[in-house]
Amino acid sequence: MYPSSGAITEVTIEADDHELICQHSTDVSHMNNPRDTLHFLLTRGAATRENTDNRLEVQRSNFHDSTVDVVATQHDAIAYYLGNLSARSELSEDEAYGLLIDAGVDMIEYEKWRNSFNRRRRANRLLADSKERVRHLGSAIDYAVLTGSCPIDGVKYNPSRRSTNPPEDVVAVAEEWRANSIDANSCYLLAFEALRTNAFEVYDDVRYCEGLAMASHPSRASTHAWVEVDNEVVEVLWKWDGPAPSDEAIYYGDSIPFEAVIDIANRRPTHASVLISDEQYFELEEVKRVMASRLFGL
Repeated sequence: MYPSSGAITEVTIEADDHELICQHSTDVSHMNNPRDTLHFLLTRGAATRENTDNRLEVQRSNFHDSTVDVVATQHDAIAYYLGNLSARSELSEDEAYGLLIDAGVDMIEYEKWRNSFNRRRRANRLLADSKERVRHLGSAIDYAVLTGSCPIDGVKYNPSRRSTNPPEDVVAVAEEWRANSIDANSCYLLAFEALRTNAFEVYDDVRYCEGLAMASHPSRASTHAWVEVDNEVVEVLWKWDGPAPSDEAIYYGDSIPFEAVIDIANRRPTHASVLISDEQYFELEEVKRVMASRLFGL
């Protein structure tokens, strides 16, 4: 699988006896060195993996000049693929299913696999995924969530399972705001903008939150940001699971005072997790590219 930045504007799928190739045309005009095509290889799964004990494995790609994330099974890959479409494309879930069915994917079998996960199993999967990213990739954000640590002085961060049942009036406000807000594919930026623009000003308890989340398709857990109104999650990025998350979606995190978030945003060129220090933030490759562009026009 080959994740990239940018909104997905077109999807085509090709299949042969060995692999399913999903090609996405992406709008990445804001990047200096855009890659216009994003490939997902939904192959036979763990048969080509060196280590089948873990869900996460990083391998050198024979298809691109890069390293790629490889997941354990084709079901995992399909779920990860659908999660990307939910966050970054205008396709409906039914349209995405239709493309896969037309390419010969057994989506009935996939749905059986998906429905085998109850909430407890999903929550365990989310935490196990996060631990793998810390162990194998040294993920600073996952580490902060798992240990309940936060680099902001005076801020207590105590992550826990979050409730995902916002009332209808909150959902209506969120839908209207999202329809008229900035076109962005960053959960951190959208959650920030929701509070900055007072999208939920009629409610007394509105909070910026960060942590881990897994959408209704139970693949890879994500480091994520969202809004909570009266202690109920409001999803601002995932189109198929928002603004009112599905009962299948799992959120694990805590709120962070918005004044502290604003202070951090004012000294960083892009929006990212506030659970990492400035030193860790400026070591991120995407941040280095942005800084190089601003400094040298590269």
